[in-house]
Amino acid sequence: MHCQKPIIICNLLLAALTVSGQQVTIEGVWKHTADPVIVAALPVDGKQFEGAANRILIDTLTGTFRQHFPLSQPGFITVTNAWNSRQFFASPGKVYTITGDSSLVMLKGDQQEGQELLQDLKLAEDTREDATLLNGIATAEGRVSKVKDMIRQKQKAVAQLHDSGKINDAFFKALHAAIQRYYIDLLSTNFYFEYRSKEDNVAGVKAFRTEYLPVWKKLYEDQAIFNNLLPATGYLSVLGRYSAYREIADSGRLIFTQKKGNYRMDDIDYFRKVLKGPALEYAWADFIVSGINMNLYESAWKNYYNQFRKTFPQSKLTPLLSGYIDKITAYEKAASNPNNGAEFLAGYDKMKQLKEVFAALKGKVSYIDLWATWCVPCRAELQYSLELHDTLHQLGVQSLYLSLDNEAADAKWKEMVKHLPLKGLNMRTSNELHQDINDNLPRYTGIPRYIILDKNGDVVVWDAKRPSDKLELITQLKQYL
Repeated sequence: MHCQKPIIICNLLLAALTVSGQQVTIEGVWKHTADPVIVAALPVDGKQFEGAANRILIDTLTGTFRQHFPLSQPGFITVTNAWNSRQFFASPGKVYTITGDSSLVMLKGDQQEGQELLQDLKLAEDTREDATLLNGIATAEGRVSKVKDMIRQKQKAVAQLHDSGKINDAFFKALHAAIQRYYIDLLSTNFYFEYRSKEDNVAGVKAFRTEYLPVWKKLYEDQAIFNNLLPATGYLSVLGRYSAYREIADSGRLIFTQKKGNYRMDDIDYFRKVLKGPALEYAWADFIVSGINMNLYESAWKNYYNQFRKTFPQSKLTPLLSGYIDKITAYEKAASNPNNGAEFLAGYDKMKQLKEVFAALKGKVSYIDLWATWCVPCRAELQYSLELHDTLHQLGVQSLYLSLDNEAADAKWKEMVKHLPLKGLNMRTSNELHQDINDNLPRYTGIPRYIILDKNGDVVVWDAKRPSDKLELITQLKQYL
């Protein structure tokens, strides 16, 4: 069975999670969406795992959907469509009804008051924005005190629902795990950026190590904390902040140099020395999925996968990971196929200005993708580009993948172009062309960035829809055919 996206696994693999036929049903209607697919992130034995996600297809005529998933233990599920998401606590044998549109996602299911409280608690997985709210507090202890007050209010609301019988023990424990994760991640994120604001100042770093570092250390004193966080989303974020803390504590600075080809491999090597049991099992598996999802497809991931299997021979994560390892095998096999549809724009290495590129594309409506092999968001969008290629080709739209990689990355760039493969036209910028893009691309803040040209080679959209916008992108392109 073929898996269509890096974060998505096939139903065949999900069958490995089935215990005694237990399942959960997700149904409902999702209107006004350009993406006919809902991604449902499922728990594994009640714990969160980045690789346990599956597709729910929306009927394009009615907007309705209904699908069953194996669920052995209760846990959090997150459904996402076109960047809109809703998290809820699911139990085996239950049905959950979703009503979604372009801006709002509603839910009906068991323990309804608990589901609404989960939304109201606002336990954001990405705590960077919330962390800035603490910057006005002068001391590290003051910031901890402020966050503890916030957390006590959240815990009180959860306890009230539990005491009144509105949520069961499993939901109660999962909510406490989510609150605890938020507490640790919020403070760790704030302390991390506090250090970043001082890292170029010797006196500032000294003051940080004296005041903030001991307080930061207390967040991780009990190693059992990592196992306790597994039912909640955001586990990798906590590990990332812990790794930053250890670097500052051990060396006095943050170290950004990768030892391996992918920094997630460095993460595995490090946390194998720090964690044990389920905390290590899920971290290791999450790092494999996160690393492969960067779409660099290093062969070394096979070794990390095999080591994982030996370390955790009974892990239920193994069959889910195997689908990601299959992607590496397929990537490597693509190298033996010279007729994969990837082409290089003639004379691209001589081009010094964007107008030269545009002139070379005259005759067809063109969709230009500015990307680079080092750009994680760019590589994530490439998966959608691969899906859309045949549709764009049938419409008469030519695709150009314009890489901003430098000369040192030329071999890696060509390898990715051929192995993925990036069907259509490809080119890499010269130093002069790269500078021209930096100087003259309107409102340029970075990549990925997308441009549409008409048949005359003139720019009609400087900041076009992304491939992940799917139907919205196709509609935008059709205006110029």
